[in-house]
Amino acid sequence: MQIIPSLGVGGIERGVLDISRYLDSLSIENHIFCENYNPNLLTKTEIEKIITTQNESFKSILGIKKIKKQLKAIVKKYNINLIHVSSRAPAFFLNSFIKKLPVKYVTSFHNPYKKKNFLKKFYNSFLLKGDIVIANSYFTKKHIQLEYNKNSNIFVVQRGTDIKYFNPDNISVTEINNIKNELNIKEEEIVFMIPSRISSWKGHPKFLEYIFKINLKNNEKFKILFFSNNDFQKNNLYKIAKKFHLINELIILNESQNIRNYYFLSDIIISMSLKEEGFGRTISEALAMKKIVIAPKQGGTKEQLEKFDNNLLFVPNNLHSFENAIKYAIKNKDNNIELRRKYIVSNFSLEDMLSKTLSLYEK
Repeated sequence: MQIIPSLGVGGIERGVLDISRYLDSLSIENHIFCENYNPNLLTKTEIEKIITTQNESFKSILGIKKIKKQLKAIVKKYNINLIHVSSRAPAFFLNSFIKKLPVKYVTSFHNPYKKKNFLKKFYNSFLLKGDIVIANSYFTKKHIQLEYNKNSNIFVVQRGTDIKYFNPDNISVTEINNIKNELNIKEEEIVFMIPSRISSWKGHPKFLEYIFKINLKNNEKFKILFFSNNDFQKNNLYKIAKKFHLINELIILNESQNIRNYYFLSDIIISMSLKEEGFGRTISEALAMKKIVIAPKQGGTKEQLEKFDNNLLFVPNNLHSFENAIKYAIKNKDNNIELRRKYIVSNFSLEDMLSKTLSLYEK
């Protein structure tokens, strides 16, 4: 059974679903225990095996008592023999309780959580108390070793991309052309896209600022795609775009369940994270869709891109380096297209990630 607070559209949540579906394909009974979930992301069969905390929160002192009672009953009812926790709150509040249950205990460490203070570091450290710990990249493993002085029972399973889903050969060109027409994207315009949800550290405003500062409008015609369901975020970014004279270039769409369509219609994918990503699946997804991508030369994005093409990496907070990377991407967006997908199939496939995870479960 996997435990996670909310089953939505984020990378960690998608990983939980990927593992669950893989176990299903092998006829291995499994369940997901969470506070809530998005039914639009799931099939009826998948919803049936999700067990909710019955409106209780993993962060509630009062609620956690009820959750523990419920969890004990679930383990007995479904004969659970392994629990995999992928989030800090359930790891913190349930650690001692899970270790008293007749199960093996796996935790996943997905991000380079910085130790802002002792209490925060203490809270984060509970993701390292599983019988084994899965790090989502070699960068994350090194972070764990340096920040938490832990060296044993850490296994790296790099995140994998669903190469069947993220396959441009499965996309309807007619559908894409219809979307382009709806968005008024002209054939001669380069389309830049940041697929990541808008947050304080994903760098959307920084991208607009840099595009303005390198005077890209003087040399190229382009559109910029962002995604958000939040009207406040949208309005704020449109104000920033207006400040940088990019209001006519920026398009902000609602978050999409068919993000691969937007990968397909884009020319250059952007990762602009202001802090180090534990992995950053945007890189692998873009390359699997045969798209060129630029990213900060740090963390998990560096780990994915540096062996493919180091010129696509830029030094964080360095305008000149960013300019070099984006101009290199523009120049080479139509070159060596097939090599991009081949690189991901060989190094970062979902199948490889899932088989390695199952191997650790069995171990």
